[in-house]
Amino acid sequence: MEQKQIAEQQAQQAAFVVEQKKQEAEQARQIAQGQADAAVIAAEGAAEARLIQAQAEAEANRLLAESLTPELIQYQYILNLAPGVQTIFIPSDQQFILPLPSAPAAGQ
Repeated sequence: MEQKQIAEQQAQQAAFVVEQKKQEAEQARQIAQGQADAAVIAAEGAAEARLIQAQAEAEANRLLAESLTPELIQYQYILNLAPGVQTIFIPSDQQFILPLPSAPAAGQ
């Protein structure tokens, strides 16, 4: 009788260990799934942030391109030739002595 009782206790102990290992395995699976989900969410967030940044840069470039005029390009060219100059005389109907860089036409 005693051996039967010991065998039953050992069987119950083994069943308990099996159940405990199943629970540990499920917990590890849930932790791994949580980490994988967090990695996906972080990657999606980074991708969305980069997309927003690229759209903002594209809009800034578009606005800058719209603001460029031949007069502004000429003015910047002259400033870069002599940054300390306070007064600039520009002939109205004559060619500059120094050749100005040609501005590309819109869409080129």
